[in-house]
Amino acid sequence: MFRNVHVRPVRGVRGNVREIVAESDRPFFTVEIECFVNDPPPPGLKPCPQCGVLASRQFRSGEPIQIDLDDMVPGAAGVVQMTLVDSNDRHMLSLQFARGMASGPAAMV
Repeated sequence: MFRNVHVRPVRGVRGNVREIVAESDRPFFTVEIECFVNDPPPPGLKPCPQCGVLASRQFRSGEPIQIDLDDMVPGAAGVVQMTLVDSNDRHMLSLQFARGMASGPAAMV
């Protein structure tokens, strides 16, 4: 089960870079990422190769993960949906942003 999931901007880095730190009662978890410009997302949305790349590795509980939103979503604004997955739980986050005006994370149920 996930607890203490934190998302914050990375200071001193140009662009929309976020750091995610998630603590889990399991030692490892994976991250699935989907990005899209329209909200709600289109039906049948699947991760593209660039966005789904984090799903190919496991992260340790408490390990910082940096996500560069500018690299993931073309255009002026968008949404990156992340799902943290361990053997007991799935925790979803939705990061909405606009170029030059990054907004904070909004947790999704």
